Amino acid sequence: MGKEKTEIVIDYLCKLFCKKRGLKIDLMQRITINRDILVGKPTIRGLRISVDQIIKALAAGLTQEEILEDYPELEKDDIKAALLYASKVLESERIFTINA
Repeated sequence: MGKEKTEIVIDYLCKLFCKKRGLKIDLMQRITINRDILVGKPTIRGLRISVDQIIKALAAGLTQEEILEDYPELEKDDIKAALLYASKVLESERIFTINA
């Protein structure tokens, strides 16, 4: 499959993922998954800034303003999108008890 067709399929799957999980498409369109960028990790708008980088920065105590200073190509909605994406991924997580 050519690169263009692969990106179309990935875009379709991302939209399907968002729809099934009730995610806001406008914010979620900022999250991109491309196997050629950071080995397919979810990133912000195709930049080499991953969702987990944003989440880890917030967890380390950086403010939104500090993150935006460190990554001038980011916008406030990118940080919101990263938080929304992370919350929806965790929301769908299921834990099962295994009796040994």
